[in-house]
Amino acid sequence: MHSYLPISDILIYRNRAFLFAEILHCYLPITEALPYINKALSIEPNETYIWESRGEIFFKKGEYEKAIQDMTKSIELYELKTTKAESQFPDLSYYYRGLAEIKIGKIRKGCNDLKEASEAGNKEADIAIKEYCNLTNSLLTEDSIDSKK
Repeated sequence: MHSYLPISDILIYRNRAFLFAEILHCYLPITEALPYINKALSIEPNETYIWESRGEIFFKKGEYEKAIQDMTKSIELYELKTTKAESQFPDLSYYYRGLAEIKIGKIRKGCNDLKEASEAGNKEADIAIKEYCNLTNSLLTEDSIDSKK
């Protein structure tokens, strides 16, 4: 489905959601960002960055299952692109999906996603790996993290 609105209009909704999620959440509930991001998704449901943005909002709200679903959708859409140059590698999708998986107890899956994000250059993923995945005196060690999901 292609929208009849120019990409700039879609970006307005996405950017309003970003504004709420990243800046105004100190003053307003993060839920106020959802109508904007949902509107952007209704206009252009095949854009990876929009799913990623909504997934980040769900993560920040503590709705980890929804965050995982949206980040997975973002990653799947990226994989469907005919050329990867059409879209930036979804390192934030892997990062937030990894953290959400860890939050619900899926440590190994989460660490695998964090590893993907780290390999793409996401520095926050490096920090999270040190915190959650490189545990000493535990069942989980670096060697126990699968290289595939």
